[in-house]
Amino acid sequence: NDGYTLLNPVPGNASHNETGVKILRQPDGNYLFMGETYPQKPVLWRLLSNGAPAIYAASYSYKVFDVAGNFKPVDMTFGANGRIVIAGEFEPSGATYKEFAAIQINDALAVGTNQPDNSEATLLYPNPAKDQATFEFELRESGSVSLVMYDSQGRVLHRFLTQAFYPSGKNTLTLHLPPNLASGLYLFQFSTEKGNARKWLMIEN
Repeated sequence: NDGYTLLNPVPGNASHNETGVKILRQPDGNYLFMGETYPQKPVLWRLLSNGAPAIYAASYSYKVFDVAGNFKPVDMTFGANGRIVIAGEFEPSGATYKEFAAIQINDALAVGTNQPDNSEATLLYPNPAKDQATFEFELRESGSVSLVMYDSQGRVLHRFLTQAFYPSGKNTLTLHLPPNLASGLYLFQFSTEKGNARKWLMIEN
């Protein structure tokens, strides 16, 4: 097409109305879309950074969340624990009223924000920090881990660990933060062979 590419990761249905509401770029560079599908259920779908659909199960690139009642999504963000939170208008089943509600998506594998089963605990402190911070993680099994720092736009600022081998048990790292960082929130993604965990750190300079 002339100057654009049409991306349609959700199979259309001539009898259903589907509405896109919001798009977020995830720290790994992929895109997360939120929308509404019939009958008033929130739907999430994910595209890889190259525009190809991310496959969750079988041949589907999307996930519909069957909320008990009608839920019209309005906004979406990431919580401090890395889970997706959707705010919207909720009408409970059989009710004649509507109310504001927010839902946290716990089906982490479907949206690429899964916490690693191999990691029992992660800590990042002090928070706020300035020049350096301490990162603690506990592994149930020894294995390879990575730790990457991103800015609020999803750009990689620094790779503290890349597939580094660590033993099981508690491990502690002193992180010397990149110089000349602007004050604000920064995301740290910790990856093991089992999944990813995310921590936010406030930088005050």
